[in-house]
Amino acid sequence: MELLGILSTSFLISHWLICIIGAALLSTIYRRLTNSLSHIPGPEISKCTDANYTYNWLNGTVPMYIHQLHGKYCPTVRIIPDQIDICDTDAVKETHKTNSQFSKTTFYRKLAIGNEPTVFSTTDRHFHTHRRRLLASPISNSSLARLEPLIANRVRIAVEKITMDIIAHGVTDVFKWWLFMATDIIGELTFGDSFRMLESSHQ
Repeated sequence: MELLGILSTSFLISHWLICIIGAALLSTIYRRLTNSLSHIPGPEISKCTDANYTYNWLNGTVPMYIHQLHGKYCPTVRIIPDQIDICDTDAVKETHKTNSQFSKTTFYRKLAIGNEPTVFSTTDRHFHTHRRRLLASPISNSSLARLEPLIANRVRIAVEKITMDIIAHGVTDVFKWWLFMATDIIGELTFGDSFRMLESSHQ
């Protein structure tokens, strides 16, 4: 009697395992046949699972992995069952233009600091349009062109300081000078006056 109970239990477990594996297999086949991205080239494994992408993501090698895929397949490549990667300048412009019909993925919400959305992190088109309109004038080409002499002057001073440092010591810390330059430019643009970190050569 005890042997019969063990056999029936193992029979039930094996049946459940077969059902689970069968359901996963059917789901994979269904996704592969009905997915609107099925015509886009990519590795066979990418059509069924995101395991390969996840492995590369965990290893920090996603950029190299995707670059290899573009080299092997084409500018548009399928990287997971429901996602593609595009390496084409015209397509990028079309996707990211102001009145684009393409929506941002929910991935961008993870980039928000706290619960407050920003122009970069929001996926809400109305919010994005409203905030972008507020920034349109300061980041227009004409506004940026007016700032070019100011920025060029700071760059010139930074290059002079780097040159002097190399002549005096034989080496220089480029990061330090670029940080000073960026901080001075931010001060000039934000507060109307530079912090003069380049001139003083210290923070």
